[in-house]
Amino acid sequence: MRNKSILITGAASGLGEQLALEARARGYDLYLVDNSPKITDVAAKINAKYLIADLSDRRSLDEIAEWARNAEIIINNAGIAKKEVFHKMSTLDAERVVAVNILAPMILSRIYLERFYKSGSGAIINKLFSDSANGSIWCVKSVVERIY
Repeated sequence: MRNKSILITGAASGLGEQLALEARARGYDLYLVDNSPKITDVAAKINAKYLIADLSDRRSLDEIAEWARNAEIIINNAGIAKKEVFHKMSTLDAERVVAVNILAPMILSRIYLERFYKSGSGAIINKLFSDSANGSIWCVKSVVERIY
């Protein structure tokens, strides 16, 4: 039986890294994406495919969707935060936060949803909360157990 494959964004650290480790331990094939070169270390630890990409760049989203064409489960985990309150951020920073936290998951979800409807299966998980070191492992196990 072929392993299912998962695309995880924001997989170089924190919850994304924990999701990758847990999913690999459960036998999933992985496509890992992050803008940090640390993604190479995570991927090497668990023998996963990886791509360094900037989710605020629309062209990167198309590249990810083509590269991870066979992903059957999408976990939109990537997110960025700024220390400034939103109305005091520079316009450039605000646009980047919106692009990574809102537009990227929406666009990737739309691309993969079309594929999943055609194939008759698939799952999309969008992280809608801030990660903290406490409780991450429980969240990871809970999410991965409920995927299929």
